[in-house]
Amino acid sequence: MQTGIVDMSERMQFQFDLDTMISFKPFIDYLGQCEMQEGSIKRELYQRALRAFSACKVYDQDIPLEAAAQYQELFEFVYACVTPTLESEKKLSWGLCLPLNPTFFYGTDKLYQFFSDALSNRYFSDMFDKKDEALREERMRTIYLLILEKLYHFKPFTKEQALNNTRDAQQLPSHFMARIDTRFISVRPKQQLPSLDLRRVQALLNEGGGYEIFERFVPMHQFAFRGIGIISIEDITSNQAINNIRNTITICVPGNEDEVYRIVSQSLKMLLQDKEIDFGMVPVMQLNGKPVLGSGQARMSLLATHWHRMQDYLNNPIPLIFTDIREEDVSKYRFLEPLKDDGICSLALIPITHNNILVGITEVFTHHPVKFTPSILPLIEPVLPILGQLYRFYLDQLEWEVVATIRNKFTSLLPAVQWKFNEAAWKYLLHKQGNDDADIEPIAFRNVYPLYGAIDVRNSTMERNMAIKADFHSQLSALDALLESLNTGHDTALLDEILFKCRHMLDATSGEMLTINDESRISNFLSTEVRPLLQHLKNEDETHVPAIDEFMALSDDMHDSTFANKYNFEQSMKLLNDAINKYIESENEKMQKAYPFYFEKFRTDGIEYNIYIGQEITPSKAFNRFHLKNLRIWQLNSMVSIVKMTRDLKAQLPHPLATTQLIFVHNHPIDISFRTDERKFDVEGAYNIRYEMVKKRIDKVHVLGNGERLTQPEKIAIIYFNRRDIDDYIGFIQYLQEKKLLCHEVEQLDLEELQGISGLKAIRVTVA
Repeated sequence: MQTGIVDMSERMQFQFDLDTMISFKPFIDYLGQCEMQEGSIKRELYQRALRAFSACKVYDQDIPLEAAAQYQELFEFVYACVTPTLESEKKLSWGLCLPLNPTFFYGTDKLYQFFSDALSNRYFSDMFDKKDEALREERMRTIYLLILEKLYHFKPFTKEQALNNTRDAQQLPSHFMARIDTRFISVRPKQQLPSLDLRRVQALLNEGGGYEIFERFVPMHQFAFRGIGIISIEDITSNQAINNIRNTITICVPGNEDEVYRIVSQSLKMLLQDKEIDFGMVPVMQLNGKPVLGSGQARMSLLATHWHRMQDYLNNPIPLIFTDIREEDVSKYRFLEPLKDDGICSLALIPITHNNILVGITEVFTHHPVKFTPSILPLIEPVLPILGQLYRFYLDQLEWEVVATIRNKFTSLLPAVQWKFNEAAWKYLLHKQGNDDADIEPIAFRNVYPLYGAIDVRNSTMERNMAIKADFHSQLSALDALLESLNTGHDTALLDEILFKCRHMLDATSGEMLTINDESRISNFLSTEVRPLLQHLKNEDETHVPAIDEFMALSDDMHDSTFANKYNFEQSMKLLNDAINKYIESENEKMQKAYPFYFEKFRTDGIEYNIYIGQEITPSKAFNRFHLKNLRIWQLNSMVSIVKMTRDLKAQLPHPLATTQLIFVHNHPIDISFRTDERKFDVEGAYNIRYEMVKKRIDKVHVLGNGERLTQPEKIAIIYFNRRDIDDYIGFIQYLQEKKLLCHEVEQLDLEELQGISGLKAIRVTVA
């Protein structure tokens, strides 16, 4: 501990003339209260301290700053009483100062070193080098907060003081928080204390009024400040670096990747306190079931151009640290070779996950050998979840670019709004005369409202699997019986082998599910092994011909019993989809008459459709929200009709199937444009792309908490983000309930987080 006087106010261009002196009285009063209340061993400490203060007879004394060093023993008692017992003074930047004045007279070695660095310009600190107005405002804030609290018993709601920024010798930003303890400072008015309207005071502060408003009513020279101020300075560089990275989430939009990388890189340097270390960011996406580097989204990545060398590592990514890349490292990890050739000496690879899925690799590297060690991993660990969110954003963008490229290069034109194409084609032909380079004008519709609906066959994949499994079981059973009946003598061993394989595959068809491998293996067995053998047996012995021909006829006839289950399933799927498709087409024609809109549908194992409605689609007719509401009530009512229709169809289905109904509500207008090469309408802008991503991921979403699939037979599920988005649908549901078309109960549900999507909610209602 040290007792030298350090007057940091000399660095300040603005000064306040305060009546301030050192006094132990507030602290002694505090000790007296603690001594009476404390029952632990601390009581002995407080009693010793009180005896020491009493012996020095300082209770009513004002102590000049120049005499402060004489009371070092008392200062040590102050330190012992107010700091944590187990905290080493070597780790603390702690000290005592004049009341409300940055003149220090006692403190830890670390605090004095901090001040020495600041005064010697090693640190250029905002704490002591602020401009006049900023410094004046901050000091007035501290002074008047104390006056309000001590004399008016009023503590206004105020924001925390700003961080104090410094730069160290490496020119890396550092951040410190100075906390001032004013508990042991008394405030005494020198004249009659003026009254204040405290509600008005709080209102002025809430409106952004500065503390200078008090100068007119309660000038600070009318007060005497006695006691000791306590300051503690904490290095919060790591916390600030983490917050900087966390805040990049709010600015992470397409086109802003370079700025996000700059902030992340600078913050990681702050975290490690080394400007010589660099960082690379590269997303990892799944392509055809294999992890690949998203090099188009990479920033400063060493590995993005060498991803073909990294497949083995990406299949089993683990943290790797090479403090010095050696030949044995290169022989084990091929991707290190070009890095070593480029002069990279130290390298760390840190896999980044989001929801337990690999989404990227963060590279930490330097051109200097032995620049970092495995000790960097714990330092970076707090930011890994935040980096996971950033990588997830990049992957969403990358995956959308892949989808858009596929659409642009491989899909065909869908029906569109004819008048717009007629107009564009006419203008194109007009400009093309004498101009071979003429381009067709962009076709776009701004501020259109989207509607999305999906009718899906419940568990269609599983039902199809069960049907195929049953058919294979029937066919293999017939084969088993045939092989048992054959008696060729010289081919007994060969028959036994085929019979063994047949029965082994029969066992596979007795399980709950048939895997894709099982299906392929059985089909291959029947076509490449059984048929040639049976043909051979027919040629060898004519007595086997009738039985073998009967089996082969069964195998060839898709309408026979050996394929009945698959046939019935496919017929049921066709009946359902044809009926739903016919109904939607018919309803589309009717609704187009009310107000034309863009409509497209897709056939999967059910029917999905997109609708866009807005003024630009039909400029000849004024659009208003009632047209949108009319389309929404049709959407809900059509789902009710589809449930009733499929319910009535059940008796006609050779294979029982059920449908689920889903609506996704997006209550804000979006922009769509026609991609000429892609020959399809598509959404524009990052926010609108997110809408498309949500649509693609909600078909199998589960209810939060119980894991139940949201979509259920006989029910309509409506997914949304904000409650106000479904105000229209709530009213429509009540209307249809009144008409006895929907049951009374409406389920309010929170949904599980999807890949990169959180906050989804849903309502679900049963069709009566």
